[in-house]
Amino acid sequence: MFLIEKFSHHLASKISNALALDKDREEVLAYGAFTIVQTVWTILLIVLFGMLFRVLWKALFMAFIGALLRKHSGGAHASSPNRCAVISAVTFSGLAWIVNGMIVYSTIVIILLCGLLSFLAAYYIVCRYSPVDNPNKPIKKEKTKQRLRKSSIRTLHVLLIITLLLTLFYFKSRNKNVLKTIVCIYTGVLWQSFVLTSPGHFVIHSLDGLFKNITAFIGGGEKKMKKKLFMSMAVLGASVLTFFAFMASASACFFGYYQPEEPACLKQE
Repeated sequence: MFLIEKFSHHLASKISNALALDKDREEVLAYGAFTIVQTVWTILLIVLFGMLFRVLWKALFMAFIGALLRKHSGGAHASSPNRCAVISAVTFSGLAWIVNGMIVYSTIVIILLCGLLSFLAAYYIVCRYSPVDNPNKPIKKEKTKQRLRKSSIRTLHVLLIITLLLTLFYFKSRNKNVLKTIVCIYTGVLWQSFVLTSPGHFVIHSLDGLFKNITAFIGGGEKKMKKKLFMSMAVLGASVLTFFAFMASASACFFGYYQPEEPACLKQE
């Protein structure tokens, strides 16, 4: 049991004993306490990383957008609460940093085209894969799955409408912050959609293993940990390269005119 879980159960036990509650109610209290503590801890880490990279509001806003969609769609999970919080902080701060560069170096046409493609990809992925459960919270009833899938699609509808309204407002005001908000919305939507897929699970699990080995390396410093750390970094690198290989299967050279021979497994006859 992890530290946050221990604290949650300890707090629930104290309250349950004081109010003479049964075991079932105590478990509910522990689950609620864990949710609050884990959420606060994740937000604090996102704030810390966001301040470090000077992308605070963008990172928080994208995390909020991702959470809205994740509530019903599910997705990949880390193997511990702390690594979950760290992965969230790293990914959303990193995405916010990329958004900063995109705003500076891209034209409005490219930005809006990326938004369109992001929502199209999100609708396809959500309709096909949502909801994605996990062993700790399996979804067994087909009726529940359909309800969650419909809720995910409705969330996409709302976010798309908000994005369209903000786009109209941007063309009237030419306010850069409005444009940044638009990019943050569809980036958060695209990332959450991505973690519903098998490559998304692979990336999250690779990051989870990487941070797990870093923690073990700092704590133990053994040679085996060094090997595991190297293997985790290799797996993460392989996942990134594989992702771009599939993304670029139509053309590996986006801005030039050279096309290397495509691997046999990527060829579409």
